[in-house]
Amino acid sequence: KKRKEFNFPKFFPERYFNFGLAEANTVSAAVGFSARGKVPFVVGSSSFLIGKAWEQIRNGICYSNLNVKIIGLGDEVFEDAALMRSISNMKVFCPASAAEALSVIYALMDDYGPAYVRLSVP
Repeated sequence: KKRKEFNFPKFFPERYFNFGLAEANTVSAAVGFSARGKVPFVVGSSSFLIGKAWEQIRNGICYSNLNVKIIGLGDEVFEDAALMRSISNMKVFCPASAAEALSVIYALMDDYGPAYVRLSVP
């Protein structure tokens, strides 16, 4: 069954937060949302998100095995995937196509635990 694509912030403004260029704060907020039973998806540039918030990801999300999904956007080298693989409890996905990316993201909605999806941006 194919799902329709839609503009999430337009339809769910109360469930969409833009933290700007504050990656560590974004991840820390996701920790709080997850601790309260929400399933946050954190999206950002892979080099900044992983580089600037790695400690919050490791200590806040993974050590506590919280249900936070991180999506890194970028076309840089794959050091972000290597860093995420080094953390306990983190699942790492590097889909090769748009169809695989959608499949992974939909599957993660039903899967519990920390996950990182690396998406290449053309």
